[in-house]
Amino acid sequence: MILCQEGIDFQNYIKLSELSVEGVCEVAAARFPDENLTVVTIYRRPSGDFSCFMDIMNSMFNVLNGVKGEIVVNGDFNVKFNTNDNMYLNFKDLYSSHNFIHTIFEPTRQKNCVDNILINNDCFSKKYKSYTVELSLGDHRAVVIDICENFKNITPCTISYRSFSGSGKYKLYSYLENINWSFVKNSDIDIEARADKFISVISTGIDKCFPTK
Repeated sequence: MILCQEGIDFQNYIKLSELSVEGVCEVAAARFPDENLTVVTIYRRPSGDFSCFMDIMNSMFNVLNGVKGEIVVNGDFNVKFNTNDNMYLNFKDLYSSHNFIHTIFEPTRQKNCVDNILINNDCFSKKYKSYTVELSLGDHRAVVIDICENFKNITPCTISYRSFSGSGKYKLYSYLENINWSFVKNSDIDIEARADKFISVISTGIDKCFPTK
């Protein structure tokens, strides 16, 4: 899936999306004409047929060879980048033969780099910066690429998030266990007041156990 900010002109790239094969590989693609940019997102099922995946990728790169402008291919490829793993080496041979390079070199899941961002090196004229971010939404770090004409013109921003760690979950459990929940069934208290108190208890617990960073 590719999500796009409202107001940005884009076109679904159906020809690439149709390469998806259930149980093997999912492909989503979009074209951004104003930026002369094509974005492709890939998910490879770990247990899927790797030979079939390679055939799909070969077809995809053949299509992308006819696309003008800059191309970003990103996603969870479930191959161990930056290693001597055979699947990675075979995949690298394929995308390198189409003049693509990968831009993520740090682990994205445990000790392995299985997610990445590929760019068409010969046509990528804009400055870019690729990196990973811990979003605490799953067991993978998110991969990010910033593309711009001049990084000096970027306005820095601060992202707030909560880390739902195992220790935090234990603290929340202990906190909720020690709450006097009798107010929930107390008919002398207005139902809306009880609901507000319930929400307040939960919100307080989340703030205490999973503080915003």
